Amino acid sequence: MLKKLLTSIFLTISLPALAEKPPNIIIILADDMAYGALSYTGNKEVTTPNIDMLCEQGLFCPDGYATHGVCAPSRAGLMTGRYQARFGYETLSGPTEHAKAVKHGVDTNELFISELLQKNGYATATYGKWHLGVNEEFQPLQRGFDHQYGFAGGGGPYWNRANHGLLFDGKPVDWPEGETEKGAYQPDFLTDDAISWMKEVSPAKPFFIYFAPYSVHGPFHAPEELIPEGKHPMVGMMKAFDNNIGRIVQAVKDMGEYENTIFIFLSDNGGIPKLFEHGFTNEPYSGGKAAVVEGGIRVPFTWLWPGKIEGDQFPGIVSSLDIMPTLAAVAGADLPTDREYDGINLLPALTGKSEPISERTLCWRWRNGHAVRQGKWKLTWELDWGEFHRLRREQGLDEPSPTARPNPNDRFSSLYTKPRLYDLSKDPGETTDLSAQFPEIAEQLKKELVKFDNLAKPISQEDIDAWPKP
Repeated sequence: MLKKLLTSIFLTISLPALAEKPPNIIIILADDMAYGALSYTGNKEVTTPNIDMLCEQGLFCPDGYATHGVCAPSRAGLMTGRYQARFGYETLSGPTEHAKAVKHGVDTNELFISELLQKNGYATATYGKWHLGVNEEFQPLQRGFDHQYGFAGGGGPYWNRANHGLLFDGKPVDWPEGETEKGAYQPDFLTDDAISWMKEVSPAKPFFIYFAPYSVHGPFHAPEELIPEGKHPMVGMMKAFDNNIGRIVQAVKDMGEYENTIFIFLSDNGGIPKLFEHGFTNEPYSGGKAAVVEGGIRVPFTWLWPGKIEGDQFPGIVSSLDIMPTLAAVAGADLPTDREYDGINLLPALTGKSEPISERTLCWRWRNGHAVRQGKWKLTWELDWGEFHRLRREQGLDEPSPTARPNPNDRFSSLYTKPRLYDLSKDPGETTDLSAQFPEIAEQLKKELVKFDNLAKPISQEDIDAWPKP
């Protein structure tokens, strides 16, 4: 009788507490993955059942965007929920030595998702590519992560090699052994550690994992057994990536944490044109990585929280900027009020408690061009690469200079083409310029880009000179 009474008291006390436990969070960030790299998005070269499951059982966002067309700035926007233009992180860092010498990293006054969640009781871990600054003050353990296994800079190997740069909690470590002299395959051993770490910290704490292996950035390396004869190694890379995502999801299920875990899957930008002929395209969108047309910034993007965020396809416009404010709401954390956020809290819309926002405005810019989307309308204002190279030749410019480093503010110079207007609801491939037919809409969107410039941190000549060479 006493035992039953004590059990009843224990359940009365503990069940509400368990119900209030914040969900675990796993962000899976693909690298340079083409929009059409998944069987879910139409790929005929490879099947990706595990990523497809996240898309099919979760809420897939057809109008999902990365906040930039290249890796480093895109990750900065995701981590902060703010346009990277606000804090001057708008370009790639270049080689590790260059980035370190010029101290190219995300301003330490910026708040990362990891810092916010860590302060609110989460265990936090990051895997794979960092690319947000290689100096110590910019590294993961100083930006809210309890654990790190990966690389400081923007590029790295899939197999063991000299000076590989692998770090474990900020310290250089040996490459794990594998079945061959090349050592273990990078995405595989990162997954091994992620699974071990989850089991170690759960269920004592909710956990946050930022899983960002190099998959599927070049060099194009995959285990030989995963590459069908005559096919590009990208087929094997996608299979390996999908297999590892399946292992992570299965581990969460085995731990009994599946219903209490949010999975977010997206790519940091669009795929690269050199892979289009091998079946990994951004169709139906034009262009690829580094461009401001849709193929450079529209990405596969899905949210899954079993029983809470699931369904078919999400009808609203979504940005990787939204991840920070949405996860703050999930964790019950308050965002600081001393700064503006460009992302929005999607949680009410994702869970069906409010209508999605379809008329929102999003902006993009860097040296390759500028773009703004508002509802169905999209304005692009791109760099004229022919004029760019003509001026370089004419002026004999091989070293850093304003012409060698186009300033993202300066759309009105001869380096930039005439702005073009598209109706994405009818023309997702951005083939027909409607600026002459709808001049008032074009002018309104140009004004939005001026507003965007005004909120940005001013770019100095010193900043431009520090950028890596084009």
